[in-house]
Amino acid sequence: MFISLPHSEEFVPPTLLPQGGKAWRALELAITLPWFILTVRESWIDPKGKRMNQCRTLMLCWDSDLSEMIQNSPADRFVALQCIVPGHVTEDGKWRLRSVHAVWEVQVPDADGGPAMVLEDAEGEFGPSLDYKAPARSTKRRLLLELPR
Repeated sequence: MFISLPHSEEFVPPTLLPQGGKAWRALELAITLPWFILTVRESWIDPKGKRMNQCRTLMLCWDSDLSEMIQNSPADRFVALQCIVPGHVTEDGKWRLRSVHAVWEVQVPDADGGPAMVLEDAEGEFGPSLDYKAPARSTKRRLLLELPR
């Protein structure tokens, strides 16, 4: 989970932020777990009838938030997904960014008892869990998201 502290708040004119939004120069991680950077495409029609597009980048702390967002949005909205992996679960002890091109839901319960998530990148499959290993191969797999490689 991300923590924001008052001394890190940055003034940005309200017209440049979503309603009620605030800007921060820095955030702190409350716990050292894998987290996600998700880039999505927003489209709308401006008052003159012109189609407008903009990409937004979101930081997501939990795989359940990622799963919910994927399942409640059209697939063509997603542009890119990265998983930020903490050093305590990597071979060299350094934080890593893994560019994800597929997200699967598998029917092997995770620590919370729900379905587990498996991510796939150029190096293979991995899980965003505490131990960072993909759950055992399951015949009950459902592709949630596939992005261009």
